[in-house]
Amino acid sequence: MKLAGVECLLLASTVSFACSTGAEFDTNITSNSIIGEIVQHVSVSGCAHDATSQFCELAYSVPVGTADLLEVQYTVPSEHCSSVRVHCFLDGARVYTSPFLGWVDGPVLGGLTTGFINLGPVAPGGHLVEIRAEGQVGGCNNGWLGSWGGELRLRTN
Repeated sequence: MKLAGVECLLLASTVSFACSTGAEFDTNITSNSIIGEIVQHVSVSGCAHDATSQFCELAYSVPVGTADLLEVQYTVPSEHCSSVRVHCFLDGARVYTSPFLGWVDGPVLGGLTTGFINLGPVAPGGHLVEIRAEGQVGGCNNGWLGSWGGELRLRTN
């Protein structure tokens, strides 16, 4: 199912979760099985407040509900022209920092995706996942990160 740029897949039954569009789905819970996948196309601009900032303070946020499973994956888009690493926050606390990822026409570095990162088990209910990017000099990055994007996938149960 796809709603306004947000794709939601229901793979089993019994849980409530919400996509960032505000649409909510209720199904039946099957213990520890993946039953929901949210796919979002991330675009964040206006990051740098000065010409030396590599860390983007602007977060891409996704509210999500789960029984206890929460996995995230970030993939570099084909439009990137320099490397970034992503910082993942769960309910305001940093829980994961990726290695620097490459870009399609540049060095691969730490790959082009984080792969699925398990943030759980988490408490049942609603959570806020936030992703922030950090750049590094190279490619089109001359010392500051102005914007970033990619594909974000979240799995829940």
